[in-house]
Amino acid sequence: MKQHFNYIRRLFLIAAIMLLVVVIAACAPQNGKGESRPSPTSPAENQTAGEPIEVQTPIGKLIFPQEMSANVRVQEINEPEHYGVGFFGKVGEDEVFLFAIHICDDERGYHIGSVPDEQGTVRQIWAEISGIETGEGWSEDETKRINLQQSCVNDLMEQIRQLDGFESAE
Repeated sequence: MKQHFNYIRRLFLIAAIMLLVVVIAACAPQNGKGESRPSPTSPAENQTAGEPIEVQTPIGKLIFPQEMSANVRVQEINEPEHYGVGFFGKVGEDEVFLFAIHICDDERGYHIGSVPDEQGTVRQIWAEISGIETGEGWSEDETKRINLQQSCVNDLMEQIRQLDGFESAE
């Protein structure tokens, strides 16, 4: 029962943090400076509609949900001290940053926790996410879809929490 309560508490905390991020992003001035979004060094192939997006990371495989994978592109950063994977959606001609997962010691957004990598080295895991500003000419359905795609960060964070040796940052 206590485990179930802790799980519910974590989900509530994640939802509260995401809501806070969206509110802050909506209220913050948008000057386009200081963004730390992934600058890819090895882009993954684009996925077609209906295919799950599988990304092999130093801590294990992460799977972006199949039902939300249409029009999602993945970019990876693969450096000795920093692995990152950024997810980007598409609305019309607009490419939209959804979120990124970073595996590194440097602070990169919301600290999820730590988990051993394939060599047994404990790595810090971060989620980078910000509110999506509705683009000019987007329909209500397109806006809903891109926000649903962004919410898939919760699926990936839950996959990370299920990895052997995961320690929560909370």
